[in-house]
Amino acid sequence: MTQMPPRPTMLRSLAERAALHPRMEAAVAGAVISAVRSTLPGVIEALLAEQADHQFGTLRLYRRKVPEEVRQVRDARVRALLAGGMAPELVAVEAGCSRRHVYNVRRHLTAAQRACKTLP
Repeated sequence: MTQMPPRPTMLRSLAERAALHPRMEAAVAGAVISAVRSTLPGVIEALLAEQADHQFGTLRLYRRKVPEEVRQVRDARVRALLAGGMAPELVAVEAGCSRRHVYNVRRHLTAAQRACKTLP
């Protein structure tokens, strides 16, 4: 006589369904991405330093100060303020960024507009 495996209990079934729920998946993915983004650059720097310290001296990886989504929103605001005729120095103060960043945004904006021929 073969013994049947025990049937899953209602609690176990509920736990499995909860673990597979899209909100749980998003929460876990967000936590993993956050942990990797905060930890991985330091790990890579340490490994490269161990491997090539005598060749390159101090080696650092560039990490963005602002997430890409925040930067896109800020750059859109800078472009709007520039299009409204505000001086770049005032745009920098208003947008909370450096004048250099405003000039870079303006340079790319001008090149894009010249390519589309939207400005005279």
